[in-house]
Amino acid sequence: FFFRLCCSDPGPGSMSHVTPGKAQPKLTSFFSSPRTATPSPGSGTAPAPQRSLLPEPDGTPPKSLLPDFGTASKSLLPGAETPKRPRDPVPALVSSPGGTPETEVDSPTSKRAKPDPEAPPAALPEPHRAAPTARPPQPPVTAAPTPQPPATRRFVPAPLNASGLLPGEAAAQRGQQLAKEKKEIRYSWLADPRDQQGCRPGDPGYDPRRLYVPPTVLANMTDFERQYWEIKKDNWDVVVFFKKGKFYELYEVDADIGHVQFGLKMTPRVNMRMVGVPESSFATWCKQFIYKGHKVGRVEQMEYRLAKKAGDRSLVQRQLCQIITLGTLTEEEMLLDHRPNYLLAVKEDPSAAAYGVCFVDAARGEFHVARLEDTVHRAELATLLHRTKPKELIIERDNLSKVSLAVLRRELMDPIMNKLTPQDFLDAVAVRQQLVNGNYFGEEGCPAVLKQFWDDDLVMNTVGGCLFYLQRLKLDEELLSMRQVHQYNPSETLSSHLILDGITLANLEVLENSRDKTAAGTLLQHLNHCVTPFGKREFKRWLCNPLRVVSDINNRLDAVEDLMHSPDLRGIIEGLKSLPDLERLVSRVFAGGRDVQQVCWVDVDVASRKQVALFLSTVQGFRAMWSAWERMAPLAADLKSPYLRALCTVAGPGADGRFPDVSETLQFFENSFDRAKAQSEGLIVPNAGVSAEYDAAVKAHAAVERALGDILTRYRDHFQDEKILYRNIGKETHQVEITQTTLSHAKGRLPPEFRRMSETKSVQRFWTDEIEGLARQLKTAQMKIDDVLAGMLREIMHRFGLRMREWVHCVRLAAELDCLRSLAAVSFQDAMCRPQFCEADPSRGAVFEAQGVRHPCVRPAVGSKVTAVVPNDVGIGGAGPLAVLLTGPNMGGKSTVMRSVCVAVIMAQLGCYVCADQCRLSVVDRIFTRIGATDRIMSGQSTFMVELEETSTILNHATQDSLVILDELGRGTSTFDGYAIAYSTLKHIAERIRCRTVFSTHYYFLTEEMARECGDVVAPHHMHYALDPETGEVTFLYRFQSGVCQKSYGIDVARKAGLMTHLLTKAQQLSADFEKHSPLNAYSREKQEAALLQRLHGALTGPAPPADLEALQNAVRQFLADDPNAQ
Repeated sequence: FFFRLCCSDPGPGSMSHVTPGKAQPKLTSFFSSPRTATPSPGSGTAPAPQRSLLPEPDGTPPKSLLPDFGTASKSLLPGAETPKRPRDPVPALVSSPGGTPETEVDSPTSKRAKPDPEAPPAALPEPHRAAPTARPPQPPVTAAPTPQPPATRRFVPAPLNASGLLPGEAAAQRGQQLAKEKKEIRYSWLADPRDQQGCRPGDPGYDPRRLYVPPTVLANMTDFERQYWEIKKDNWDVVVFFKKGKFYELYEVDADIGHVQFGLKMTPRVNMRMVGVPESSFATWCKQFIYKGHKVGRVEQMEYRLAKKAGDRSLVQRQLCQIITLGTLTEEEMLLDHRPNYLLAVKEDPSAAAYGVCFVDAARGEFHVARLEDTVHRAELATLLHRTKPKELIIERDNLSKVSLAVLRRELMDPIMNKLTPQDFLDAVAVRQQLVNGNYFGEEGCPAVLKQFWDDDLVMNTVGGCLFYLQRLKLDEELLSMRQVHQYNPSETLSSHLILDGITLANLEVLENSRDKTAAGTLLQHLNHCVTPFGKREFKRWLCNPLRVVSDINNRLDAVEDLMHSPDLRGIIEGLKSLPDLERLVSRVFAGGRDVQQVCWVDVDVASRKQVALFLSTVQGFRAMWSAWERMAPLAADLKSPYLRALCTVAGPGADGRFPDVSETLQFFENSFDRAKAQSEGLIVPNAGVSAEYDAAVKAHAAVERALGDILTRYRDHFQDEKILYRNIGKETHQVEITQTTLSHAKGRLPPEFRRMSETKSVQRFWTDEIEGLARQLKTAQMKIDDVLAGMLREIMHRFGLRMREWVHCVRLAAELDCLRSLAAVSFQDAMCRPQFCEADPSRGAVFEAQGVRHPCVRPAVGSKVTAVVPNDVGIGGAGPLAVLLTGPNMGGKSTVMRSVCVAVIMAQLGCYVCADQCRLSVVDRIFTRIGATDRIMSGQSTFMVELEETSTILNHATQDSLVILDELGRGTSTFDGYAIAYSTLKHIAERIRCRTVFSTHYYFLTEEMARECGDVVAPHHMHYALDPETGEVTFLYRFQSGVCQKSYGIDVARKAGLMTHLLTKAQQLSADFEKHSPLNAYSREKQEAALLQRLHGALTGPAPPADLEALQNAVRQFLADDPNAQ
């Protein structure tokens, strides 16, 4: 009704009223071109009545403003049901001399602009688009007879059809239906997506990266759609952010992801479903998509729309410039914290249980490669995964064995796995050719580490898989050109470090806890007090690889001790916390200095300012680092540790310092350009002498300006008017502007070379051939300056990147110093001691002796009666037995004491003080642990199987310098089988391997067995407790003492857990009966009897009568029955 009202005749009092008899201009709608049509003959359609907007004589509103309740509008009467129909976006337009209704058709004389190829076609006819010319026939509408109005041209509402719709509404409905049908036909291949080989998702060999789009469909698309789908079909697994002006737009399936998962508003007005985000917020949205597990592709405009010639409506060229994934993040704003962000490629040789591995931290441009010769349990692979925790994996399809896949699932929580085809996983020959011919490493050639593995096809094949993936992401040249390729050392090859495999790291909770897989409550959290991000990363590497060589350990301990007694030096190092992550920034500066094709940003200033800010932050960070080393130099002379003194001293003539002298280099970059202008405008303007090309361009520009200045001076002298100046009018610059007054005084002295260009009432402007030529030269010189400045930032960053090795070396020295300060901060705490290292005695073996040792991460439980952690004296080896058989009640602290010993060894060989009053030990080459009861459901392994696998690793790899921790081995199976395995394992370790061992058990008969057979190498200990004789309640004292605990007091633990009283009573009775009649008890008594009789027989001086021997045997049995605990 509103639109019909707006189209009514405004009346004779209006400015738009048309007077009959005068020539009438052809009326056009502001929506579209005028259209003409006549009603079909015999339709019976009455002309629409003229409506006036003038008030009635009685002052009431004009009747034309009231709704017409005619036959065609009965549905508008009070009480009638209002018909439901879609809102018509376009009012019907009539323009007929006799009031004849007209529908809209294209006028042959209307001028239409060529459609913009940038805009996807609309699904519905919009007001500014041409409506369909063919209309379905409209049934006649009967109207009440009305008087024929005068023949005037005016806007009259068109009649409703039988469905209650205006002609425009009916056309809109039909257009919507046609668009829907058209879309279903054109995009039917999206309903059943297949790859380019015709495989569906889930089919063997399906390639999720590539989508098949029928060629006929591509041919029938608009230019814009074709441009989009040409990119999308080759990146089907990537969410494509498609640049359009100042927005990134997502279409079709990508739009569905943005709408459903991130709440972006869907726009249905285009042929393809679309959501969009502003260019300025790309990083924010990209980060959200990435951490949801999506790959993000960024399609940029490679040319400016405004740079095209006038009238050029061709499509703006676009290109996929980058694919961003979770494992290849490079920008600081994308990364969550300081932790490395690894992408890991791995390939298996199942016949040899060997792996080729290549992992990269893209944010630092750092590669690691290795060959892993693994065990049947894949311990090396598990250790690598536990240490690196890669975010993304690259594997060859159907290459990894079930055992390897089980290890991946166990160590990583839902990793992103990229399964490449064997063709994409480049073979060793192709990789070598690409590395040589690709010019990745410049004149220096291939890095030494890659040369080391050059003939290893398995490793080079793995490098090929990583290289192919980086090529797809367009990161290969950027990362490999940094030449930071290192060798990852598997556990078995570390001869100078204490080996901590993945099982040990997990059981001791060194890097992550067992509850939520975070660092809370771990040894890493307790020890890592580094203040710089690169220091935190380096400390984690130290913690995973403690030292083994005694001299190296003592050098580090000496440095820590010096820092503990030098608060000034510690303060300077703590001041490094203000530094940015220079290790990552250096790689970004290096990447920014590479000569690559530049993306055509819409907002160049934003991109330039970002790069300038990054470079300035890097230079300022190294300046702050250099200032810290200058302040440390006077303090270094008083240090006792040569290692720390060299670390704090700058290298130079006559100095044994390790830190390079970068003062002159920093001074060059600080003084090479206007820093204030760079910060304010995001523009690098080099100072004189920095860029010969820029200096030449400026010199040429200045020469032209001087010539123009001389000409202006000459004309001022000629006219004797100092107010004469140059005026720039459009492209014709440097016109000589002279006032009319000055010209009137000249009286014919106008130079003959003057050409009048323009004139106003007060001035005239002239040009000469000489000035015109100089103006062109000045413009050329300015363009040259602009070109040089456009590349100046890249040039400066390139110069900085040429010294990347030196910058990285500085960062690593700072990280090393930060790690030492962190160890000093821990060592400075109360109740810490410096560990003393000794050589292992060849006759007695290795040693570990600690008084008052505690676990640094254990705290008294909330609500516990214990207010402090109980220290214990632990001795293993040396003057005592090498193995400790530990018993005690449940929850008595056995596992805590065992872990305390391991953690003390790790801290000591890390170069840190130990949580003990005294600590003396010989170096440990490897720590083995079998702690806790866990199964591996995803691997199909039971708790007992996991126990035996870990025990097998210990028995096969432990040496006499190892430390072995076995907690309740054999509890995962039957009592008899478990006892037999525990007995055999402990006996083998104690008698054959002869390494330091702590073996806890609830098999109390095992203590008797070991006392009889291995008493010289196995010492019984227990966790002390107090038993209330009246209530039977057990109080844990958490004291490590010599002797045997004969009961586990599991019933008391059940009581504390809240089990019902009648269950506890019954369990107590059954436990007593079992202990009395247990077959293990009978077996133990027989073993005791036989051992005692053997000793007695040996004491006899001669043969004894059989009756005496029988009597002796009966006496022994009675003795053992009276005292079951007799030894």
